[in-house]
Amino acid sequence: MNATLEKHFTEEDPCQSQLLLINDNNKTDNKNYTILCNQIDTQGFSHITHIFLKSMSLQGMLPPEFANFTFLQTIDLTRNYLYGTLPTEWTSLQHLNTISLTANRLTGKIPREWGNFANLTYLSLEANQLSGTIPEELGNLTNLTELVLSSNQFVGSLPAALAKLKVLKRFRVSDNSFNDTVPEFIGEWTDLGRLEMYSSGLKGPIPAAVFNLGNLKDLCVEISDLFAYWRISDMPGPDFKFPNLSNINNMDNLVLRNLNMSGSILTGIWKTGNTIDLSFNKLGGEINGNIPAPSADFTFLSGNKLTGNIPYSFLKTKNSIDFSYNRFAPLSSTCPDDSKLNTYRSFSSENITNGCLIRPSCRNPYRSLHINCGGEDVIINNTWYEGDKFPDTEKGAILNYNNGTKWGFISTGDFMDDDNKYDENNKYILSTDSTSSMRFPKLYSTARATPLFLTYYAYCMEKGNYTVNLHFAEILFRDDEVPFHKVGRRIFDIYIQETLAKKDFNIKEAANGTGKEIIISFNATVTDNNNLEIRLYWAGKGTTVVPERGYYGPLISAISVCHGFTTNCDGEKQPCYSEPAKTNSLTIVIGVVTSVLFLILCVLGFFCWKRNSGHKNTRERDNLPSADWYWSDLKGLDLQTGTFTYRQLKAATTNFGYANKIGEGGFGSVYKAFDLQQKENLLELVDPKLEHEFNKEEAERMIKVALLCSNASPELRPTMSEVVSMLEAQTIVQEVISDPSIYGDDLRLKSLKGHFQQMMQEQNSSGAQSSNCFSDKIGLGSSTTTAHDLYSVNSESIRNLTSEHDLYPANSEATCLNFSKSSSV
Repeated sequence: MNATLEKHFTEEDPCQSQLLLINDNNKTDNKNYTILCNQIDTQGFSHITHIFLKSMSLQGMLPPEFANFTFLQTIDLTRNYLYGTLPTEWTSLQHLNTISLTANRLTGKIPREWGNFANLTYLSLEANQLSGTIPEELGNLTNLTELVLSSNQFVGSLPAALAKLKVLKRFRVSDNSFNDTVPEFIGEWTDLGRLEMYSSGLKGPIPAAVFNLGNLKDLCVEISDLFAYWRISDMPGPDFKFPNLSNINNMDNLVLRNLNMSGSILTGIWKTGNTIDLSFNKLGGEINGNIPAPSADFTFLSGNKLTGNIPYSFLKTKNSIDFSYNRFAPLSSTCPDDSKLNTYRSFSSENITNGCLIRPSCRNPYRSLHINCGGEDVIINNTWYEGDKFPDTEKGAILNYNNGTKWGFISTGDFMDDDNKYDENNKYILSTDSTSSMRFPKLYSTARATPLFLTYYAYCMEKGNYTVNLHFAEILFRDDEVPFHKVGRRIFDIYIQETLAKKDFNIKEAANGTGKEIIISFNATVTDNNNLEIRLYWAGKGTTVVPERGYYGPLISAISVCHGFTTNCDGEKQPCYSEPAKTNSLTIVIGVVTSVLFLILCVLGFFCWKRNSGHKNTRERDNLPSADWYWSDLKGLDLQTGTFTYRQLKAATTNFGYANKIGEGGFGSVYKAFDLQQKENLLELVDPKLEHEFNKEEAERMIKVALLCSNASPELRPTMSEVVSMLEAQTIVQEVISDPSIYGDDLRLKSLKGHFQQMMQEQNSSGAQSSNCFSDKIGLGSSTTTAHDLYSVNSESIRNLTSEHDLYPANSEATCLNFSKSSSV
């Protein structure tokens, strides 16, 4: 519904005009769309008493004409798209007791006149754009039991006049810009049952009197009043000791997060009913090992300095507990097999990042990483993004995932106030179908969210500098779908390698709208520990009520990490690295590929020489220098130069029979490669001497890369950077797609094969080695390859490619070739 509000209330009483949905009795099953006319005056006319128009995306200004509804008691316009200022005319409504303008786009200051509501008990201005200071006149609302000012732009201090609100039961001022200390008078609100100050701007320390507000047994107005709610987080100020909370009973939620709180945790808090959050403080010491496990469903102890043994009862509980980022003693027994316990970086002497999770030895470190957050595996422009969506990683206050090779993630936090204790509705993974306008729709159709913090870690990265690209798109607050979603604000902090890299990041502002992708780049350095860590943290800012209560916190679509400082890392060709990854398999592949390329160069060079020299060369063999007789003996073979079809190759070698082999190397007969690829049996090329001492998947990948490098069409051959990417399994190896129809009509290979065999036998028997090899006689300058395939190769670089660990060292006859800078593949 996208209606305009004021036109319905500026003409006549809706109780008589029936312009809106009217309910003439007390049955208010759907209070979102209800107007009640319950007041009958002395003349028999009914009058409006309650207006409930919630989540309707109503637009326009707040109607001052509401002041004409003399008997009005409730105005609830939550989650609309209303603008303007707070009308002073409403203060004449003497029966008005409830005002809720939550989640609109109201601006300006709170009028001083709003302190004149004689019977107001509930006031919520949450999630608007109100600014200025809080007027002292609000202290005159002595009947007020709930005051909600969160998610605005209020500044200054909380006026001392608010101390007069003696019956106040709920006070929420999160996500503002106050710049004073927490006032002492809050400790005088003896009826206070809920105190919420997430990132309010107020500074600590928190007065001791505040922590003495614990006698809640007489609060029985409604069920929720039986419990106390303490939510204070992200408050700057000096260190203060963990408070004595022994006087507080029936505590339901205790959130004291990121407050510079030190000391030991007192045992009385473990009886809290729903949530205990003491994360990111300076709490130290040991936890009493003789106490039972916390009764809370969720306990978050992350980011402290806790030591000693983790109590046995804590390890055996079925509730969710986060121990991460602490200094506990290593476990004497095996790690608990429970996904609800997070032990990431929780031990003092661990030499690994992931606590109880098993980490490989990192013999072959990686140089890149691509993750599709909240989604499944997806290929973007030949780049493989690994998905992190699995049945056990879709929802939950504690999520652990480790892919077993190089990376993983942890997610911590419960979306509070959503009346969804067991996460029936998944808020940890968001999805949308409205991504067609984005460059890579598959990458942004899903995203992973968290209510507290989300850490992605890589533990086998090669030492060096990296570019970290974080992909974001606001796919929840869609401006083009529901107007009131526009008032939603998602704000969080980004940490790279445990350093705050970006504070108060807002996806919508960065991308200039919702449903638009944005990539934020950071530089990072991986040291000797081979670890890279990315953490997104909710510091209490942004709205928590759009599209409904309980939606907030960090959101991320994808992650790309590339070696070096580069911007060419996402969905494009991988950057051309200055040196190859130092892995045994890559060294082997480069040696094999180089050997194949050299063989091709020899053949091409011979044909070029034959074409240029032909029958014009009248030199006699006896007059030739040593080693030149190799080439003079080929003069009478009448070989065709050029290229040949697969059919011709197959016919000329009698279906690649044994008698027609060109030669053999570590990967088998040279001519067999294309035939075996068609039969999907490439592994026959592997030297049988290896038996099973090799990785079949890597071997097949190497062979396919070699085939690509020998493609007949230079345009279809990969660049060196693409070769490296394919060998690292970061890019899918494409199949060879050469068109057989472009080749010639004849092949006389058998004679050539026999001739070369004879020459090699004679050479081997004499033990002679030619210092000049073939380079003096092969004309390499006539290559038809394109400029982007030009890679200079010299004998020194070839020697560096092989080592004593190489399974297939480059052949000495091949490695002695010297190519100039103009040589090409």
